[in-house]
Amino acid sequence: MPARVSRTADLFRRFPTHNPSFKALLKQVQAVLRLDVTVLLLGESGVGKGRMAEAIHALGHRRERPFVKIDCANLPGDLFESELFGFEKGAFTDAKEAKPGKVEAAEGGTLYLDEVGSLPLPMQAKLLRVIEEKEFTRLGGHVPIRLDSRILCSSNLDLQALVREGFFRKDLFYRINIMTFVLPPLRERREDLPLLSLRMVRELAQQYRKPVRAIAQETHTILMRYPWRGNLRELHNVLERAVIVCDDRRLQPEHLPSDAFLEEDLVQAAFAQKWDLERLEGAYIREILVFTRGNNTRAARILGISRKTLIEKRKKYAIER
Repeated sequence: MPARVSRTADLFRRFPTHNPSFKALLKQVQAVLRLDVTVLLLGESGVGKGRMAEAIHALGHRRERPFVKIDCANLPGDLFESELFGFEKGAFTDAKEAKPGKVEAAEGGTLYLDEVGSLPLPMQAKLLRVIEEKEFTRLGGHVPIRLDSRILCSSNLDLQALVREGFFRKDLFYRINIMTFVLPPLRERREDLPLLSLRMVRELAQQYRKPVRAIAQETHTILMRYPWRGNLRELHNVLERAVIVCDDRRLQPEHLPSDAFLEEDLVQAAFAQKWDLERLEGAYIREILVFTRGNNTRAARILGISRKTLIEKRKKYAIER
């Protein structure tokens, strides 16, 4: 099988989908796997930008070399240069010996700048200079070092809006915006939920040595109804918690963590409108009954009360079936 065909198949195995738009995006990604073009990955938090960056490296021609990730959002300003470019002995008080930076560690491979939109302007200027000149110098050093790495960037922010507002350099944006892929949120590829859920459950079951191999239809119904604002990351978190407590072959609704399905809007509304505890209790019971599809026994178990007490509270708050 030709290498290009196998890489395409592997890309689709890594990102299974029934969504036509996402399939088209994966074909576009496949076209740049063998190229050194800079790639910008955009999308909400949790959509899988990091996994896509790893796939581009793993399936590209630099796959035998290092993949180095730089978390721009958590990189202290005073450590920016030393972390990225390294330093020579004596460059500062604690520099007892020379140390290469992350850019140097990515030699011949891929340098992934995660959440590049969070970099302050002074850091952006230094990064731009390295990308443009294809070389850098260690802190305290004088010998230029050539940059031989593929550059991938990602952001969950609207970089064009940041450019207009003066928070992101226009020239840096144009340098990293050669090929841009916008990964869709999970709510826009809802038809993939059963496929993704089952794959995650089986991987987690293997990880935790659990017997679960399938997902009950009722559980699928609950998963399909939830908005998944945290996207794939939130879905994985919920399923991980469910698999850990599941000792059956099939994942049932009662295995799902009920607190994960309590809509944030309920808490926000209660706080904004200063609900009393009675009103909040009634709203919460309604949410749990929606979650259990009206099953009093399961709802009572989740709420930590008896079935009789739940029925009494349903009458009190006029919660119909």
